[in-house]
Amino acid sequence: MYRKIIVNGLVAFVVFPVIISFRYWQNIIEGNYKYYDSYIDSFSEYVYIAVLRPMAYPLVPIFFLLLVLLPFQLIKDHYYKIGKTLPYYKKILLFSLIVGSLIIFWGLFSNIWVYPYYHNLIYLVYAFGSGVIYGSLLYFLVDRYVEKTKEDHIT
Repeated sequence: MYRKIIVNGLVAFVVFPVIISFRYWQNIIEGNYKYYDSYIDSFSEYVYIAVLRPMAYPLVPIFFLLLVLLPFQLIKDHYYKIGKTLPYYKKILLFSLIVGSLIIFWGLFSNIWVYPYYHNLIYLVYAFGSGVIYGSLLYFLVDRYVEKTKEDHIT
């Protein structure tokens, strides 16, 4: 149980901001701390201004934890309690479904559906990509350990 809490917390508060900030990775690697039309002197100030401040850190990671990771973990735990284990691909599809449903729900209020449908297909790629990344990460860090300890208790 502690493993689930720690890994989900690290995924929400460390991995999620790093992956969300992928468009700034090139500037960080090159040491070119340019954000829009201003140059920033230090790495820590650049990370704060370009990465953490726009996502209202820690507010968005908390929402990610509560709206995505918590339902994902609760659904997996439900299947685990009834004696079924979800295969790897179903976990990825489940995570993608949760993210996709949140994108669709958010799209109802942010009016992204005004654009033609082929412009909005990129959101399906985002949902499936996040399912592959985060679903795989949680599978290898949490689920394999839980399933392995279940087998150890049975024998």
